[in-house]
Amino acid sequence: CDVMMPGMDGHAFCRAVKADESLKHIPVILVTARTGAEMLAEGMQAGADDYISKPFDSVELKARVRALLRIRRMESELALVNRNLKMRTSDLVDQQRSLFLSTVKSLASAIDAKDEYTRHHSTRVTDFSLKIADRMAFSEKEKGDLELAALLHDVGKIAVPESILNKPGRLTEAEFALIKEHPARGEHILRPVIELKDIARVVRAHHEHYDGTGYPDGLKGREIPLGARIMAVADAYDSITSERPYRKAAS
Repeated sequence: CDVMMPGMDGHAFCRAVKADESLKHIPVILVTARTGAEMLAEGMQAGADDYISKPFDSVELKARVRALLRIRRMESELALVNRNLKMRTSDLVDQQRSLFLSTVKSLASAIDAKDEYTRHHSTRVTDFSLKIADRMAFSEKEKGDLELAALLHDVGKIAVPESILNKPGRLTEAEFALIKEHPARGEHILRPVIELKDIARVVRAHHEHYDGTGYPDGLKGREIPLGARIMAVADAYDSITSERPYRKAAS
């Protein structure tokens, strides 16, 4: 492209080409009769890949064109390799997350197995929580975190004896105090896993009440993480509609 043109000069043309996502990779050689460092600097700032002075030798021009096309081809190949690498990395991350989720589900099943009256409770709470999250237009990342938190919300019950979990009569104050420790115990179990630090905070808060009468920290209102508020609703709904040792399920 010549630099000196009526209307749009070569520098403006070069800037327009390089500003267009679909064109910016096309090499541009600016041609001018004017020489000097300032002219060269202006052309390079406009995004030119090369600069050649008039009168030019056709053999030199062709050689520069071939060199720029060779560089462009190498850039294309490198971009393709990079894209493929990103895809492979993404696949690996997906595989690791899938394996991680399978492990989490196995752990949730182990928790549910301790309490015959709440078999599949964690799975149902997860399902209800995700339905609520869909209505609240959660992002995929937010839903993924909520899914893990809901699956693991009762992990602290591993530390509660089955005799208390399955007791048919009313719990004593001491027994209920032990039950009330499970959110904090759950956080303690999950906190060392770096991927679960934020999720551990939600697990700890799933028995907090909006009016501040919940446990273990007596949080109220928006002090309670949003995921924990959603799980509290899902957990209460599943509790009400499930058979328990001390009462029948409601409709």
